[in-house]
Amino acid sequence: MKIIIFILLSFVKVYSQNLYVEYKVTIFPEKEILEKDETLKSYYLNAIENAKHLDFGLICTSENSKFFNTTDSQILASIKRTDLLFAGYSGIVFDLKKKLLSQSSLLGDNFFVEKQIVNDWQLINEKKEINGYTCYKATSFNVIKYGEKVFKHPVVAWFCPEIPYSFGPNGYSNLPGLILELQVRNVVFGVKKIEFDSKKTFDIDKKNMKILSESEFEKALDKLNDF
Repeated sequence: MKIIIFILLSFVKVYSQNLYVEYKVTIFPEKEILEKDETLKSYYLNAIENAKHLDFGLICTSENSKFFNTTDSQILASIKRTDLLFAGYSGIVFDLKKKLLSQSSLLGDNFFVEKQIVNDWQLINEKKEINGYTCYKATSFNVIKYGEKVFKHPVVAWFCPEIPYSFGPNGYSNLPGLILELQVRNVVFGVKKIEFDSKKTFDIDKKNMKILSESEFEKALDKLNDF
């Protein structure tokens, strides 16, 4: 109970300036994938190696956030799409607090999927220090539906109430503090740098977006797989 009271009191602070966060990503080997066919194994091992060169950015305002790939263009030219997919990244994610607009690079850069944010975090009475900040643990599950099959992958977030922005990598959010470290299955996003009072900003150009519901997105993927 004490940890929850502390977190809530810390989150009363309101920051008006923008925040910019840089993240690195690590893909840890997973036996289940390594035991698949040799082609998939080759792509996977390549993704593990190339993940070391990937960089991501998160711009936070008081109302929303943008998570995006910031890898140097020369390095990015040698990165395969499968490397990014193994890292759990399919494109830009705009977090509007109640819903996400998630880019689908498979369909095209202007295609975004609208998703509702599910707030099912469990706060755990554990803490650790990350980059000099005291962070607290929260757990959840990433639910993936593939046809009639449903997969639940564990999610672990370490968030910092001292930095009261309820955002994090790849659209994971709704915790009382910035997520400094996020693990989804075998992929970990870890904070590299935090820039307070940042001049970085962004616009959400919905006029040039093709926004799909999750069911529309699934149908579009089915059509794509038919070719």
